[in-house]
Amino acid sequence: EGTSLLSAVMTDPVDIPWGSYRPRPLVAALIATSRSSPLGRGSFRRWIGRAIETLQPGPLDVPLWGIRARLHPSRNVAERKALLRPDRMDEPELGYLRTVMAAPGTVFVDVGANAGLYALYAGLHAGNGARVVLIEPQAALMSRFRCNLALAQQDGKLVDSPRFFVHELAAGDSNGELLLSDGDGSEGSRSLVGAGSGTRVKVMPLEDILAASNIDRVDIVKIDIEGFEDRVLVPFLLRNQGPLLPRHIIIEHVHQPDWQRDCFEVLAARGFTEVLRTRNNTILTRPATSH
Repeated sequence: EGTSLLSAVMTDPVDIPWGSYRPRPLVAALIATSRSSPLGRGSFRRWIGRAIETLQPGPLDVPLWGIRARLHPSRNVAERKALLRPDRMDEPELGYLRTVMAAPGTVFVDVGANAGLYALYAGLHAGNGARVVLIEPQAALMSRFRCNLALAQQDGKLVDSPRFFVHELAAGDSNGELLLSDGDGSEGSRSLVGAGSGTRVKVMPLEDILAASNIDRVDIVKIDIEGFEDRVLVPFLLRNQGPLLPRHIIIEHVHQPDWQRDCFEVLAARGFTEVLRTRNNTILTRPATSH
């Protein structure tokens, strides 16, 4: 079931004080170089990332978006991006999310939340009364989100708004269990598509997950689940309309060849049009009156 973290986070404190994983001098210098110079891009940034993984694989306590954060970059691409160049991390996508979240009462649903960085960013830019739903089957990643949320609250951020709801399970087209593969070793590459070794995880339809948190309307969805997007999004779009049909969607298209049904065809049929396409994601929107 979902949990409102405004109360639950108080029972899930940061056991190890922030600063205990302060970057060593050379690592700190590499992070500063990546974050504040033209060298923090392309092949040189990749070299910096490999060097840091060798010198101090993490976790690392660093500032992020004006708050204190604890990142685990060695096995997670998203956290490595946030460590090395947060201003360039999914810049168009996060900029779009920031604009949508500014409206009061916005509901953001993150399907495949990873370590919760999108949700954390959404919360930092949310208007009054916002709600943020995270769906992620890897409990260790949600523990990291709780840690960073607690740090943000200690910094005086995210105390009153928004409300966060965490669901440690996977979204799918029906209730049951599926195998979450080990992928290539990176936590963000684990997928419900394909065979191999892995861990069985609980799966629920997206509308049932939302109902568990009393979410009866959605404004924006980000979905990044390594080729399983169609098994979640298509049935949700076909079974729901009205307030549950989001106005905005950010969908990863990298694994489109793994889709059994083209999400973009169904999105177009429901009135969505493409706003922006980046290397990894497509942003779509629909008119408020479109069903």
